[in-house]
Amino acid sequence: MLASFGVAAFGGLALLLVRGEFLILSATFVTRFGINCAFSLCYIITAEYFPPIVCSRVFGICNIFARVSTILSPLIAELEAPVPMATYVFICMVLMVASTCLKKNEQIDDALQDLDDTLSMRSSTVFSSHGMGGGSQVQE
Repeated sequence: MLASFGVAAFGGLALLLVRGEFLILSATFVTRFGINCAFSLCYIITAEYFPPIVCSRVFGICNIFARVSTILSPLIAELEAPVPMATYVFICMVLMVASTCLKKNEQIDDALQDLDDTLSMRSSTVFSSHGMGGGSQVQE
């Protein structure tokens, strides 16, 4: 995550500083590459760093913030020329620093695994077929 946001911030800084059609196009591709890498890594990191019980909730909360920023992006794009790209670079820098704070906590992972095991031991699923279609019953 650190590298992908770093590449995106570097591309954003290059867009702020360079002039020339080819350099702007190159900086745009670098910026898009960094953001696409970060977006793809979100799926992997969410599954790796958060236990399965809360993984979908964490990803949903992050998705809410992403949608709110998507709603606000046209308003930021209408501001004066250096402000939108400076805002983008600032957000990339903040996320780059914030991604260094992600740490996998083994104690929480073990505790949630025990909870998951306990919940799965209490309920059992019996699969049976009824005629042509299959069915399942949950017995507790």
